[in-house]
Amino acid sequence: MKPREIDNSIADLEKLLKLSITVVDRYGCFHNEKGDTILSHSLFHTHQNNEVCRLGFCHKCIEHCRHEMNAMGEKIKTSFVHTCWKGLSEIVIPLFDENIHFGSLFAGIWKNTEKTPVRSKILPAGFFRSREKLLPIETVNTGAMKNVLEIYARGLLALLTGKVPFCPADSKRSIIKNFLFKKASGKINLPELAEKLGLSVSRTSHLVKSLFGKSFQELLMEERIKRAKTLLKSTECTIREIAELAGFTDAYYFNRAFKKSCSVTPGRYRNKQNRL
Repeated sequence: MKPREIDNSIADLEKLLKLSITVVDRYGCFHNEKGDTILSHSLFHTHQNNEVCRLGFCHKCIEHCRHEMNAMGEKIKTSFVHTCWKGLSEIVIPLFDENIHFGSLFAGIWKNTEKTPVRSKILPAGFFRSREKLLPIETVNTGAMKNVLEIYARGLLALLTGKVPFCPADSKRSIIKNFLFKKASGKINLPELAEKLGLSVSRTSHLVKSLFGKSFQELLMEERIKRAKTLLKSTECTIREIAELAGFTDAYYFNRAFKKSCSVTPGRYRNKQNRL
């Protein structure tokens, strides 16, 4: 399925369920071989496609939805309803595959009549007018909504990660690609891959080189750079946050590795993409 077809399926589900859907690619995993996001519509990465979220959008919104809610989903591993600091409620569907957390699907949005936000300079008058137009969360059958969304999320994740197997699922090449794809944002090493393959470390190193023409570390760096590109283009995360999410030990090392690979710093790469 092409990126536009995935986008269209999300738009169709929004119309059918009369809600808005946001897909947060937590670690920049959903990219093609060039590092371009598979979700071609950049607004699917942010809640700003909702008018009520866009009004008064600030660092508190990013911290709450991108970080706090993803962290909660990663911990409890099941769908839940949450209400943000603006008094807005959504259903959150954590995106898991083989116990690997890729991000979250958010669906809503409704007002929580029991949590009315305090008027402040951060929230313009237009926000409160927009919020008043929303349905109260108490009137929504969130249980039925979660059932439908959970099934859709599983299918969507299968499509988004379907680019990984380039050959039969049980082949050594496919196992290596899947291993890197699912674990590149964390601490992984060659011995761990060797254990996965049931081979010695030296044999695994030779196998990786013969199959891909690159070392394990080169393949790992390649995947992490692609994730960084995706996050730079589709999120407002800081360079330091992107370094951590993409699997780098620190921002300094990330800057050096990115410039070596792309001939520009992460900051300049992001600025260039924003001008396109």
